[in-house]
Amino acid sequence: MAGLSYYLSFLLATVVFSSVCCVGDRCGKPTLPASRTFVNCTDLPTLGATLHWTYDPVTANLSVGFSASNPDGWVAWGINPTKLAMEGTQALVAFRNATNMVMTPNTYNISTDKPTPGRIAYNVTDLASEIDSENVTMIFGSMILPVGTVNINSIWQSGTVVDNEISSHPLKPANKKATMILRLTQTTDKGNNTGTPPGKSAGNELHLGVVLSTLFFLGLCCLI
Repeated sequence: MAGLSYYLSFLLATVVFSSVCCVGDRCGKPTLPASRTFVNCTDLPTLGATLHWTYDPVTANLSVGFSASNPDGWVAWGINPTKLAMEGTQALVAFRNATNMVMTPNTYNISTDKPTPGRIAYNVTDLASEIDSENVTMIFGSMILPVGTVNINSIWQSGTVVDNEISSHPLKPANKKATMILRLTQTTDKGNNTGTPPGKSAGNELHLGVVLSTLFFLGLCCLI
């Protein structure tokens, strides 16, 4: 039984580290402007999108930098206050204006099939967008969330632009899965630490040794 447990630890470390290291992450791309710095970054699971963010839990100010590639259409990132769905999302949207070819960022309350720019539930400042040499669109902005916010319903999308207006996004699996619960802060659960169960310390240390050894080995493989 112990042997099976160690094998599973090895297998888990292999899968996780291979997916992160050998495939590579997108948080280093695109290169952010020098004036834009963020504390956190995550590769979103669909649409090749990435989200950078900094959150101040005292002021509830959230600054974001979202990126996705869709040079001929629109890209969007937003927060849905009530559910993991596009409908109801308070979004930051950007696309290239067909008239002057300038990137156009705006806020949208996605409450209809044909949303138009307008005010959203959050006070947004520093809204900007740009597109890099690899046709990756970046949207930047800051917003004030309700005090005490820890998790948000993070929603992102991309779609086509018709006559300088955004139209419905595709209904492909990648689009339908473009949602996740994002934890903005890290908290420490004080006073609820039950400690390591008696007799389990050595086993846990051995498991950790297996995992760390595997990560080291795979790290070398990824560098070759």
